[in-house]
Amino acid sequence: MKRLEEEAEEKREAKCLELERAKLGQAGSLNSPPPEPFYSREVKVLQFTSQERDDAEWPEGVYYERKSNGGVEEVSPSITLGHKQRQQTRDLCVSFTTTFSATPGRTERECHSSDTGDAHPIRAQPYRMAPQAKITIEREIKDMLQMGVIRPSESAWASPVVLVPKADGEICFCVDCRKLNAVTRPKNYPIPRTDELPEKLGRAQFISTLNLTKGYWQVPLDESAKERSAFTTHVGLYELNVLPYGLRYAPTTFQRPVNNLLAGFGEFAVACLDNVAIFSDSWEEHLEHLQAVFQCIREAGLMVKAKKCQIGLNRVTYLGHQVSQGTINPLQAKVNAIQNWPDPKSKKQVQSFLGLARNASEHGVGAVLMQEGPDQEFHPVVFLSKIFPRGKATGQSVKKNVNAIVYALEKLCP
Repeated sequence: MKRLEEEAEEKREAKCLELERAKLGQAGSLNSPPPEPFYSREVKVLQFTSQERDDAEWPEGVYYERKSNGGVEEVSPSITLGHKQRQQTRDLCVSFTTTFSATPGRTERECHSSDTGDAHPIRAQPYRMAPQAKITIEREIKDMLQMGVIRPSESAWASPVVLVPKADGEICFCVDCRKLNAVTRPKNYPIPRTDELPEKLGRAQFISTLNLTKGYWQVPLDESAKERSAFTTHVGLYELNVLPYGLRYAPTTFQRPVNNLLAGFGEFAVACLDNVAIFSDSWEEHLEHLQAVFQCIREAGLMVKAKKCQIGLNRVTYLGHQVSQGTINPLQAKVNAIQNWPDPKSKKQVQSFLGLARNASEHGVGAVLMQEGPDQEFHPVVFLSKIFPRGKATGQSVKKNVNAIVYALEKLCP
């Protein structure tokens, strides 16, 4: 009986897949004529999973209307700027038109390698996907082939694929490299602390943030890394020509050229991976700083996502914080998430809330530094947290809270 149910389910999936292909004019295989580029076509429904699961457990579909070409016309100067300042911003961006694109660039200043020693090739099967997700994967593969991001593969290595929805409605095509990562030898390169970078913006009067288009995809892989990056799908085996999301030490590889890009600009520019911030005390300085950073980005062969640019703001969202002329605040959405959290009714829900609003527990400690503002209210300045190593967190509640205080003082000590 169970086998009959599985066969019926497979037939239903196949039927749904054919119907969706017919609606989209994509009947057949990946050998059909290529669709519109991913940055100018409409996308209907996306569903995503991070692990193998039954279709019945999938969430409701994720929708977004359209992807744009990411041209310079999508840059929006701050509404707080005057007419002349806004025009100067447009003129500056137009002078770097070729730097704005929804298609990732390709730098020659860095190349990622994966050292797996004498490990034998690891091969996994693709995750089970709903029909809509399969069609999405087919679309993304066509787009990536068209952009030169991937190529057909005959590698002995193979990892499955997951699709991750992003806040802007687009998706992140990720390869589940956990098994590959487990046999990859470590690399050491520092990643900036996301809780310190917003502080560097200080009391700047003008702040701009830039986002590098599909950041990792702008860094190439060497031939051995391409072979190991192979991923398997329901339509075949492919390997990446560029740095994939999910690969071990991909952040360190990407951070290195970004740091080199901004070398000498530490007084007015910082970056964490693909998020770049430029800050200045005057408008004239800000224009000069923006031009210097844009010039370096262009020379490095990188691309900027126009619709994510925030130019000339006095209050900006950066790395999960609201930064404004000397003040740093958490995003209101995160505050609301804690304030409006429903009463937990299961062990799992309790654990989820403790992970969101922890001070001292069996698993870790957290602390918040508050400062009184002109409104006589206390506002958060710094958030700290630390997870205990397994077996270390023992003792009474008082001792745990004392540990939290000591930890906070040590971290905040000048």
